[in-house]
Order: sequence, then C-alpha cells, then structure tokens
Amino acid sequence: MVNKVLIVVLGAVVLASLVVGGLLGMQLAGSDGNDTLTTAPTATDASTPTPAPNTTPTPSAATATPTPASTTTEGAASTPATTPEPKFSPSSVNTTAVELELRALVDEEVRADRGPLESESVLDEMAQFHATNMAKQGYVDHTAGGYNTKQRYEKFERYSHCRVPTNDNSGLRDGQELEVNKRVSINVSGDWTEEDIAQQVLAEWRADEDAMERLRYANAEEAGMGVAVSQDARVYVAVDLC
Repeated sequence: MVNKVLIVVLGAVVLASLVVGGLLGMQLAGSDGNDTLTTAPTATDASTPTPAPNTTPTPSAATATPTPASTTTEGAASTPATTPEPKFSPSSVNTTAVELELRALVDEEVRADRGPLESESVLDEMAQFHATNMAKQGYVDHTAGGYNTKQRYEKFERYSHCRVPTNDNSGLRDGQELEVNKRVSINVSGDWTEEDIAQQVLAEWRADEDAMERLRYANAEEAGMGVAVSQDARVYVAVDLC
C-alpha cells in the first residue's frame, strides 16, 4: 500500500515538473520573440535622427564673416591718404597793397640817401604789362609777351624820355639797365600778408647786386611798378625806372 502511495506521489511530482517546465519554456520563448521585435524598431528609430545635419549653421556662419567690415575699413583708411592740397586763387592777393608796401620799403630802406622814386601812370602801366606777361610765361625775363625792355619803352612812348644819366653824368642808361624784375612764391599752406610778400621781394633784391645798383641810381626820379600773381601762387614784380 505504501509503495502504491509513493508511486502515485512520485508520478504527481514528475507530472507537475513537466507542466512547470513546459510553462517556463513557453514563457522564455515568448520573451525572446518580444526582444527581437522591439530591438528592431528601436534601431530604426535611432537611425532616423538624420536631421542632425539639418542644424546647418553654415549660412549664419557665412553671413557673420567679417569680409564687408574689412572692406569698409580699407576704404576709410585710403581716404586720408588723398588729402587735397589747399586751393589758391590769384585774386586772394591784393596786388595794389603789395605794390604800395614795396614802394615804401624801397624809398625808406634802399633809397634813404637818394630820395624817393615818384610814381608815374604810364610807367606803372608799362611795368604792369611786363609783370603780367612774365606771369603768363611762367618765368622772369626782360623779354616777355613778345617785347624786350627797349621795345616796351618804345611801345609806351617812354624810351626817349626815360634815358637815365649815369651817376657821374658821363653817359646814359637805357634798355635792361632801367629794369628790375623778381619772382617770389607764396606759402599757401601757411599764413601770409601782402606786407610779407613785399618784404620777401625786397630780401631777394638785396641779395642781387645788379638790382640794388639800379634801384639806387642817383639820377633816377620816377619808377613804374607792376605786380602780377600766377595760378601756381607765384608773384611777379617789374620795376621800370625813368
């Protein structure tokens, strides 16, 4: 009887273990199948975020490039290099004021012991004619505008009248011996006055032995004076003695 009971119990245990084993096997098989199914979609999901390159900061980086800024800087830097020079107008010089100042300087400083040189309208016109022609040709010379000194005196009918005796009265002077010319430059970038121009002309004459000798002729009594200014800021002066 006992043996039968044991056999029945053992049989029940074996049957139970078979049932449990079968159930476990099914569960394990089911869980394996689910894993493969879930991992496959997860892998595809992970690969889909290709839009990562879509965060393209390329255009914004290109826009932020400092190329235009550097071009502007270069343009601005080049502007001061071409600073325009100060403009000069010949009309800015009062030629009458220069002439009057120069006459006063010659009478006071050059002819103090000789007596002043009187102004004469025709001589002034002749000297102005010569100064203007020198300014046009751009250099100082006794010949300008197609006339030499003697021809100018003849043109203005002063040749016979204005032959000046030598200091010892042994002869007569005419032509170039009766003319004094000079050219000076104006410093347009600085301050200047008509008095400054006259002083500059006188300083040039003082350094010229022939000019000083003529301006000091003892027998010269009259002088025509002309002043002309060129576009390049140069002042031309002519003196014709009589």
